[in-house]
Amino acid sequence: MDSVPGDLDLSQLAGKSGCLPQYLKNCAYDVHTRSWVPPHMIRHVPKTSQKALIKHKCFQVEQARSGASTCKRCGEKIAKLSLRIGYPAKDQRGEYGALVIWMHAACSRTCCDGLILETFQAGESSLKKKIIGYECLSEEEQTQLRESVLRAQDAVSMDAPPALATPRQLSPPSTSNTYCSAVAVPS
Repeated sequence: MDSVPGDLDLSQLAGKSGCLPQYLKNCAYDVHTRSWVPPHMIRHVPKTSQKALIKHKCFQVEQARSGASTCKRCGEKIAKLSLRIGYPAKDQRGEYGALVIWMHAACSRTCCDGLILETFQAGESSLKKKIIGYECLSEEEQTQLRESVLRAQDAVSMDAPPALATPRQLSPPSTSNTYCSAVAVPS
């Protein structure tokens, strides 16, 4: 078996896998199916539902319904009931060919070519105009969301791949043998 050189940069092998999916512009939001609909797919939405499509919104925000979703920026789980921001991206698994890319509020600031940060910097009216679900948040949640997105983050670079921008810290291996107390482990 060949050995792997120690100086090999594995991120180079990954190619574009460290990049976030591209933001899908000009989507409408179907409130009945809770799905984003790309412009070319609107004709596939039932006529009765087309009237209810929400247009001219860019993002959506909500409390995470479970702890199962993963932030696509940092790779960490998004805790249940914590605020998350999403944007539509092309994905054939979605009902109309688009899915939501979820992120922690703080992780979202550098996504979509800075469009999220720009939206938050533009003020309250911009947030209400461009983000689905913003007006449904309590005042406290709105403040928390704005602070999470707008606060300065020294370590995050807009050019760094998502997983490299905020690397996860691994805990050192345990010296005790907690999984098998009946067997003596030599030190």
